[in-house]
Amino acid sequence: MIRVVGVSIDNDLRDLSRYLWQQGVQHRIIEESGEQVVFVGNQQQVEPVKKLVADFLAGDLQLQAVKPMSAAAGGSENPISDSLTYRFLR
Repeated sequence: MIRVVGVSIDNDLRDLSRYLWQQGVQHRIIEESGEQVVFVGNQQQVEPVKKLVADFLAGDLQLQAVKPMSAAAGGSENPISDSLTYRFLR
């Protein structure tokens, strides 16, 4: 895993983490030396995730937990990989 950024333990990153998982971004958020540290598994995701974290903490990014549409409901066979954000983060 590659370290992206450390943030105050006072910030609630649950919505951000949920969003990253929904976008197919494998990551970990752990407590280390009194701060939360975000890690990703792919070097190409470091800068985009760093920007997402900064925007989220600044209040410039409002995340809504969205469940992927199922293929049975007329959605994509693979809604996560079809999303624009996922393509950007891959």
